[in-house]
Amino acid sequence: MDDETTPKPADHEPEAQPPAATPSDDMATLRGQLDEAEAARREAVTAYRDALLAGEPLIDEALVTGATVEEVRASFETAVAQVTRVREALRREQAAPVPAGAPGRSPDLSGSAFDKIRRGLEQLAHG
Repeated sequence: MDDETTPKPADHEPEAQPPAATPSDDMATLRGQLDEAEAARREAVTAYRDALLAGEPLIDEALVTGATVEEVRASFETAVAQVTRVREALRREQAAPVPAGAPGRSPDLSGSAFDKIRRGLEQLAHG
């Protein structure tokens, strides 16, 4: 029984070895991995930029640029500084004193149109 289940040396063929990788195959594999890593990096930078912009809706998207996280962070900080300066300028402008109501009236506005014109000419003549 043992003789039937044990393969005979002549019946057993050696396993086929995969062809040895050549340097160009290795280079292509590495290039593919590098391309995948670069695409993942770009995607991460875009996601980071989108998250920053979502937190500051007043910042124009065109102000936040960059190919790396550091570049995006730097341009975002510059944009935040610009928005802060504009907010401060608006706050100062709104805080400026504005006179309340209409300007004061002249003391004597009674009389006909002719009387008012005569009084105005007299005031011009006397200075």
